[in-house]
Amino acid sequence: MSVNIPGLIVMLLFYLLVLGTGIWASRKSKRATEKRNENWRDVTLLGNRGITLAVGVFTTAATYVGGGFLVGISERVYTPNMGLVWSIVPVAAVMAFIVGGLFYAKKMRQRKYVTMMDPIQRQFGKAVSGVLSVALVLSDIFWVAVGLIGLGTTISVILDLSYSLCIWLSAAVAITYTLFGGLYSVAYTDVLQLVLTFVSLWLCVPFVLTSEHSLDITKTALNFTYQTPWIGSIDTDSVWKWLDEVLSLGLYFLGSQEFHQRTLSAFSPTTAKLSCFIAVPVILMLAVPPVLIGATGASTDWNQTSYGSPSPYERDQASYILPLVLQHLTPIYVSVIGIGAVGAAVMSSTDSVLLSAASIFSSNIYKNILRTSASEREMQWVVRITVVLVGLIASLLTLLSNSVMVFWIVGADITYVFTFPALTCALYCKFSNGYGSIMGVFIALLLRVLSGEPEFGLPAVLQYPGGTFKDGMYIQRAPISTICMLSNLFATIVFSYLASVLFNRGILPQSWDILGAKTHKTSQELASTDNCKTNDVDAEKIREAEAEHMMETSPLETSVTMAVNVPGLIVMLVFYMLVLATGIWASRKSKRDTKNSSADWTDITLLGNRGINLLVGACTTTATYVGGAFIVGNSEVVYNPNMGLAWNVMPLAATVAFTIGGVFYATKMRQRKYVTMMDPIQEQFGKGMSGVLSAALVLSDVFWVTTTLTGLGATMSIILDLSYSICVWIAAVVAITYTLLGGLYSVAYTDVVQLTLTFVSLWLCVPFVLTSEHSLDIITTATNFTYQNPWLGSVDTDRVWKWLDNSLLLSLSILGCQEFHQRTLSAMSPATARLSCFIAAPLMIVFAIPSVLIGATAASADWNQTTYGSPSPYERDQASHILPLVLQHLTPSYVSVIGIGAVGAAVMSSTDSALLSAASIFSSNIYKDILRTSASEREMQWVVRITVMLVGVIGSLFTLLSNSVMVFWIVGADITYVFTFPALTCALYCKFSNGYGSIMGVFIALVLRVLSGEPEFGLPAVLQYPGGTFKDGMYIQRAPISTICMLSNLFATIVFSYLASVLFNRGILPQRWDILAIKNRQTSQELASTDNCKTNHVEKIREAEAEHMMETSPLQTSAL
Repeated sequence: MSVNIPGLIVMLLFYLLVLGTGIWASRKSKRATEKRNENWRDVTLLGNRGITLAVGVFTTAATYVGGGFLVGISERVYTPNMGLVWSIVPVAAVMAFIVGGLFYAKKMRQRKYVTMMDPIQRQFGKAVSGVLSVALVLSDIFWVAVGLIGLGTTISVILDLSYSLCIWLSAAVAITYTLFGGLYSVAYTDVLQLVLTFVSLWLCVPFVLTSEHSLDITKTALNFTYQTPWIGSIDTDSVWKWLDEVLSLGLYFLGSQEFHQRTLSAFSPTTAKLSCFIAVPVILMLAVPPVLIGATGASTDWNQTSYGSPSPYERDQASYILPLVLQHLTPIYVSVIGIGAVGAAVMSSTDSVLLSAASIFSSNIYKNILRTSASEREMQWVVRITVVLVGLIASLLTLLSNSVMVFWIVGADITYVFTFPALTCALYCKFSNGYGSIMGVFIALLLRVLSGEPEFGLPAVLQYPGGTFKDGMYIQRAPISTICMLSNLFATIVFSYLASVLFNRGILPQSWDILGAKTHKTSQELASTDNCKTNDVDAEKIREAEAEHMMETSPLETSVTMAVNVPGLIVMLVFYMLVLATGIWASRKSKRDTKNSSADWTDITLLGNRGINLLVGACTTTATYVGGAFIVGNSEVVYNPNMGLAWNVMPLAATVAFTIGGVFYATKMRQRKYVTMMDPIQEQFGKGMSGVLSAALVLSDVFWVTTTLTGLGATMSIILDLSYSICVWIAAVVAITYTLLGGLYSVAYTDVVQLTLTFVSLWLCVPFVLTSEHSLDIITTATNFTYQNPWLGSVDTDRVWKWLDNSLLLSLSILGCQEFHQRTLSAMSPATARLSCFIAAPLMIVFAIPSVLIGATAASADWNQTTYGSPSPYERDQASHILPLVLQHLTPSYVSVIGIGAVGAAVMSSTDSALLSAASIFSSNIYKDILRTSASEREMQWVVRITVMLVGVIGSLFTLLSNSVMVFWIVGADITYVFTFPALTCALYCKFSNGYGSIMGVFIALVLRVLSGEPEFGLPAVLQYPGGTFKDGMYIQRAPISTICMLSNLFATIVFSYLASVLFNRGILPQRWDILAIKNRQTSQELASTDNCKTNHVEKIREAEAEHMMETSPLQTSAL
């Protein structure tokens, strides 16, 4: 049909009215800012905390009354399988406002928080607050999308306008007036929108109820007419599901910023409380019209209307019942009035969510984490840009109409399962802390994923009683969301108490308290003495306590503040755009190969369809090792007076590693067509041992992400004077994005770009560094004492073993990493895999030379004559920053900017490798082989994507714990060198090795490593090897600890494997004791070898294990 012109005019008039109100309110906002000289953020985000009771009631109610509220109630009442008893949104809203008024509104307003995340940050620290804040912003984007979809479907049905046009026009109006006046505009337009919604709906009701095509709704309420009674019923087996929906739809609201933004902006705590209570009857009055419309829809003979038959339910259009009733059962001018109701409701919730996302991002992410020194003008732009971006992204998501339910489920679960328990504990559980919150979130997330979700195609691993199977999928009827929420709440309390006892009673040393649980408790006691009269005082004291904790534990010092280096910032952004563009191009190649090839999606994503050629292979293999730590670390070691070039073993170690890898590992692994390096370990030692080592390897990858990003953050924050966190997060987001888009293709081809940029940038900087007027000739200072010891360095007799230990660890640990083997396994052929290693070996030396020269120049410089001044970086404990300091103070500014490209490219080339490595190990060797062996290809795609995101986010969050970087490096290196390298070597070259030997090897190596001590952990040395010294009362080992542990693992694996093999294969021990099935495993390997490894060995091992389990299971033979 043609466009409904009267309706279009009404809609435009409505939008103009709302926009005019928003502009008027924005002028009020500006006057308040100018006259009272108030903080711009308080005025914009909280309306200067001056919202009166009348306006407060309207804006509080309007926050809940959105498009989903009106359309959803009508849909539930109309749907034959549900009815009024399942239309629980009004009941949930009433519960939310009553509980919120009693327990949250007054308490939050009294303490003058800016956002709901402030008490969470205060109680749990920035890391936990940052994660939950990001999740909350994501949920807000989903809420905007859900609200706009409700508007688009309604108006497009009534006006016959384009669905997209309705959405984009509404989004543009909401974004515009929210930008103009912040909370003032949102609150005052809410008054107008709620009045329009109320009047429009009640004007429509008489026409709907008196339609000639409908029966009396009082008769159809309990009697079957055209469909089942619209009152509905709750089956016994659905009671728990009903209760789950009531609680989640009610309490999720208390975990959202939209609700708390209204109470925090109230004129007083009492006003905040009363606004919630008065909003209750308002909600009920607004719920009645959509209930009546839904009931009329259920009482209508649709065959007699212009809609015709079959009915909307039979056409799968139950979600459109409200606009369909208005269009086909009322005159045209009435349906036009109905537009105002839905449009006003949608915009009243859309603007609330836009401002909520801007509040959380600007206050709790940007200001508190990314850039703590941000000016007021900068914060204004952050708020504005966030509003625009959230609106645009959500509007784009509306195009994915098939994902509406997905958006709704994720948005609700974030607020109900995660942020609501966190806020409750932060307000009412004084001893709760970050450790408890992390465990709570982890347990809840794990339970939620394992409980499954049909909308995602996610199967239920945990199958609660009472569910049913539908289309081969288990449908839960248990209150899943509530179980997860309560588990989060319980775990937070229990683990918080446990951590509090361990640290506050001195059971664990304070140096291990990386989240500052004891410090947060101190800061809360300080803040409470002022009875929370001003938010500024509270925040200041918390910052002071946190700063004191950081000064005690962090080796980094605060740098001198200066203006942002704009040219450098532009270069960095251009570099990121280039890398991202390359990753997107590679992702398109990945998609083409997926369509044109019969290869498995996992092979294409994780291994590039095993089609990486020699050139790309050599570059990506080299880039795997050339990370931020490689470049920055080379310079640091050469510059350090106690070390020098003699201790810079990284280039030599990498060369040795690639040579050994090419000779002994690359060809053998590639010939057998393994997917990950854990496949031969699983084949040889079984799923149990493989699972343990796989989990450890994923953990080490998280730590590698942290260490590489820390190198980037330290370098760029010095050269650009940007926040350390901003540099880290931007790089992490870019790396995560292109890794998600194209898998190994994106990683490999961006590695080529990144390696080229690293090479060119470093060598362009070298001439300027060497010719600096403040530095002596490095040839002279190589062997002569000038400003410090000679930079060539030397290896003392008592440190030879330590030098050897470092060399072996840095070389052989690479061979225990999935990053290296992922390159060889993705090669076009075994020969290509081998040659890639051999070509990468000399390239490591080439890439190390510029860093060495920069470190040597730093050791030859008179720092007192530079802009850096004295004392020197080493005396200021800033030797780890020597590369960026040389570029900044010994070269022109444009040269230091070029250096950014080198470090940025190197960091990202290692970060993306670690992200994909973790995803490969977790998806293939943990999820697919252990947790869910029947996982579909689509399910595996989501597992890979989620793993990449989680590893990236967690690794980035760990960068905030700058005092723990060395801890992460040590743990990561020890996992690969001491544990996975010996296991892989035995799996490939020791045919009789088995799970018993591997278990003993890992156990002995772990005990030795712990007993040998580690100063970085404050772990004393129980085993004191000869040659060590005491320092500050702690024994410092000089023996090759890591190598001793690695060799012990290797030796024990071989010896105990041989012993177990003899005992079982010769019948000395009965076969039923062979719980690891080593005899069956050896048989399966012999079978697999006859096929020349053309097929994966893992399947045959599974068959042998299954047969063994059938023979020995105690469930079948009770005699055992």
